[in-house]
Amino acid sequence: MSRRAMSGQLRCLLVLCVCWSSMMIVGQTPQTTPSSTDQFAIFQAHARAALAPTGQPTTVSMNGTFVSTEGSLRQEGGVQLSAKSDGSFAINLSRNQGKTNETRNITDAGPNCSWTDQTGKTYSVALDNCFVPAWFFPGLSLLLGNGSASEWQPSSLSSDASGYHLRFQYATGTSHTNNTLVSAGNVDLLLASDTYLPITASFGMRPDKAVNATVQFRVTYSDYRNVAGVLLPYHIQQFINGSLTLDIHINDTSIQ
Repeated sequence: MSRRAMSGQLRCLLVLCVCWSSMMIVGQTPQTTPSSTDQFAIFQAHARAALAPTGQPTTVSMNGTFVSTEGSLRQEGGVQLSAKSDGSFAINLSRNQGKTNETRNITDAGPNCSWTDQTGKTYSVALDNCFVPAWFFPGLSLLLGNGSASEWQPSSLSSDASGYHLRFQYATGTSHTNNTLVSAGNVDLLLASDTYLPITASFGMRPDKAVNATVQFRVTYSDYRNVAGVLLPYHIQQFINGSLTLDIHINDTSIQ
């Protein structure tokens, strides 16, 4: 075979290969990567299915015992916790030196928080510290609830060796336009990589007399148990700036 004939055959083969490749590219279905918002919704759906596979609760009540540590003061007693899917909650601690109460209610103007000391005197809580829903079980409003959908928005999603980090940001309305309030309205939920159950919640609070300072809170959840089709943590620990301040063991719960 002459060199001219071989060259012609090679040109034909090259043309056929190009045409075939073009046909394959046209026929392929484009591969799309889910957006960050879609990915957040996927992980949120996984967590929702893990927490409440058989139904969606609207109210959770939890009773148990606690040990609190504030500096050198150590107290213990009974605890009553209740939370609703709209983000409202109530915390009652029967301490050695008297009862204390903390509440968060949802109004048309936004959240409203207050607390009562051991003498029975009630104090209002600054709006900066009233964003976080029931810290002892934030999954009810952030993952399961629909009543607080207008309050909280997905902010970011990341993962590491600890699990999946879902950050929620408080959606400020017309009455909450100060940007300094937004930074105090973030809640980071850490989901276990194997179960998708919340194992840690992190958020910041501002001391009443130190506006520019932020106190870091971290709450851990463990010993999940099935209660009427909902998995609830029976061991809850609260850390402030890295120090354990409240250790709660749940004895019984109820779901509505």
